[in-house]
Amino acid sequence: MSFWLSFRTLFSSLLHALGFAQRQATLILLGLDNAGKTTLQYKLKTGQLQQFLPTTRAKEETLNIEGMTIKAWDLGGHQAARQLWRKYADIADGIIFMVDANDPDRLAEAAEELHGLLRADELADIPIAIFANKCEMKSSLSVVELESGLKLREVTHARIQLFRVSVIAGEGYVDGFRWIASVV
Repeated sequence: MSFWLSFRTLFSSLLHALGFAQRQATLILLGLDNAGKTTLQYKLKTGQLQQFLPTTRAKEETLNIEGMTIKAWDLGGHQAARQLWRKYADIADGIIFMVDANDPDRLAEAAEELHGLLRADELADIPIAIFANKCEMKSSLSVVELESGLKLREVTHARIQLFRVSVIAGEGYVDGFRWIASVV
C-alpha cells in the first residue's frame, strides 16, 4: 500500500471516528509567504509534492475524505493578502496557521500576524492549529524556540495548539488535523 493511500485511510478513519463523516468543514490556511500552505493544500489534494510560486489570490480546494468534505482556503501570505485574512473568518470552522520553522529571521513577523489574528473578535471562538513546518531540517527551531518566538505564553485564546510538521516528509500534520477535528 502506498504512503498516500495509507495516509488517506488513516485520515479518513480518524475523521469518521471523531464523528466527522458526512460533515463539512471549512479551514483557512494562513501564515507568511513561503511557509508551505500551498504545498500542504496540494499534497492533501493529490498526495504529491510540488514547488509553487507565491500565492497571489485566494485558492480553494475541496477535499473529499470518506464522506467528509473539507473546503481548504489558501489565502496567501504576502503583505497584501494578509489584509483579507479576517474577511474569511465568517466562513472558517478552523484555522491552520503555518510558520516556517527553519526561518528564525521571520519568526517575529509571524508572531505579529498571529497575535493580530488572536486579537480579532470575529476569530475568538475559532480553533487555531499552528503548523511549524519544515521541522525535518536540522536547523529548524525547537518547540521551546517556537513557543518563545511566537510569544505563545502570552496567548489567552482557549483553542490554540502548536504542531511541528513536515509537509515534505508527511509528518505532524495528521496530529494537527486530529486536534482541530476534535475541537471544531
